[in-house]
Amino acid sequence: MYREPTDSAFLADWSETRNRGFYTAGAKEQIVQPKNSIRACVHDAQTVVGETGVRLRLLEPAKTPIRTIPQGTIVTANAKFQGGRLQLKITSIELEGNIIPVDITIYDLDGQQGLYVPYSPK
Repeated sequence: MYREPTDSAFLADWSETRNRGFYTAGAKEQIVQPKNSIRACVHDAQTVVGETGVRLRLLEPAKTPIRTIPQGTIVTANAKFQGGRLQLKITSIELEGNIIPVDITIYDLDGQQGLYVPYSPK
């Protein structure tokens, strides 16, 4: 039969590694995936013709292995229309007089590559 441990035995045993989580029948443990995206928005109204640059503004700080790019930084993405979406790619960022090489592909809120642009050229 189960017997309640004494307070001293309970506290001594508490620091041990144990499975103290609760899972319902058939549930799997959730694995926390590290964030792999940076929120940004189109900086201002821009006309895109052919392959041109589109200015984006970071809505949160972005971390690179070398430094952190602050929120509000304006970055320029190379743009082209493809399949009804505006494909955007950033290859470098200028920050405090330094050019930081990056390889960033832009995804829309629907998780698809490129920004959905209705009535755009195919």
